[in-house]
Amino acid sequence: MELDKIDRVLRAASTAPMGIPPSDVGVVVFHGREKVRAFATDMAEVFGKSRWLGSPAFLAMLRPFMGKAMYEFLKNFVAPLVQLTLECREKGIDSLFYDAPAALLFHQSPYADPADSHIAATYAMIAAESMGLGGCLIGTVAPFMNMNKRVKAKYVAPDGNKAGIVYVLGYPAFHFQKGVRRRFASVKRV
Repeated sequence: MELDKIDRVLRAASTAPMGIPPSDVGVVVFHGREKVRAFATDMAEVFGKSRWLGSPAFLAMLRPFMGKAMYEFLKNFVAPLVQLTLECREKGIDSLFYDAPAALLFHQSPYADPADSHIAATYAMIAAESMGLGGCLIGTVAPFMNMNKRVKAKYVAPDGNKAGIVYVLGYPAFHFQKGVRRRFASVKRV
């Protein structure tokens, strides 16, 4: 992945609107597979230490204090995600960042709207796709990173900022002629 392409993506992302200017969004650039793999290794360690979040004992103990949606999210998404990530790591497969040649970690200050980093990452994704690059927004990393002081301090600066979202980018294996047609869950007109 050429640095000038990453810089073009970052320039486009910097034009994203924010709650209150100036922008409180920062970006950590992982350029090269080795740096992305090192980041994936650190996150796999965090996932390994967080297995308890999806354990039956933890879920049973906290079930009376959490809503149905949170319970099902932890049981049916977080626990299998952590398990799959760790199993794939043992086989040498990067199921977290897909062995991408570059990754962008968007983070924001505690005073920024949490959506600001997501909006900037969306601008980055659109810019990358317009340049013929492929990518994927990874939202599962930030909550785990924000729970681990060591990894958060290693990658997110200044202190106090929160990880928002990761965008991995590279060259797509397949080129599509048409976009995927999607629909909203609902549209209500008033």
